[in-house]
Amino acid sequence: MNQLTNRELLLLEENLKLEASMATFAQSCVHLISDPQLRALCQRIAQDHHNDYQELSRHINMRNM
Repeated sequence: MNQLTNRELLLLEENLKLEASMATFAQSCVHLISDPQLRALCQRIAQDHHNDYQELSRHINMRNM
């Protein structure tokens, strides 16, 4: 496999930061919302962003071996 360029790594790292921020934000919303359906939605959103973060992280690690 080809290694990622510096620019590609920077873009992926920026995306990682965004995914982490979105997961944190959605998780903080869970604690502020009393409506069960909205809480569940925020939990799903937080989990989706966390999963995206993990997937990007794995991709970066695999490509730079």
